[in-house]
Amino acid sequence: MSALGFDFSRPAGGASLPGWLALLLGLAAASWAAWNYQAAEQRHQLLERRLAATHSSVRAAGRSAAGLARAAAQHQEADVVSRLGLPWSSLITNLDRARGPDIGYLALEADGRSGQATLRAEARDADAMAAFLARLEKVDGFGNAELAEHEIRNGPGYSVVRFTIHLAWGRP
Repeated sequence: MSALGFDFSRPAGGASLPGWLALLLGLAAASWAAWNYQAAEQRHQLLERRLAATHSSVRAAGRSAAGLARAAAQHQEADVVSRLGLPWSSLITNLDRARGPDIGYLALEADGRSGQATLRAEARDADAMAAFLARLEKVDGFGNAELAEHEIRNGPGYSVVRFTIHLAWGRP
């Protein structure tokens, strides 16, 4: 076995060429990393500013959307109030007044905005239907009553005329 020689006090003889190259490469890598970090930090700040601008525009749009929603709700409320002011009871009363014993109502669709109504009904025969149409035209609350369609339905022991009438009513 050979003896180990620990001589820590040997005089420094200077750095070798590979050592200097390693030091220079290390410094270059550290400089490159610092430069990339600065560029990334600048991009990050730019993106944060864009995000903040986007958030503020979204908030502004949200406020304007909320205003639009409020305006739409107010418009709907005004529409409901105006429809409540329509003469619904006079429509029903006038239809009841015009109906004869040979007429049966099936459906009524009334549009308060346009002042138009569609009435589906049945009559025992075509003469009862024609008489009903004539009575509707004489009622003060209605205008322009016209027969839109009719159909004769026959069954075992009965025959009816099913018809549809379009008429103007209320305040068009």
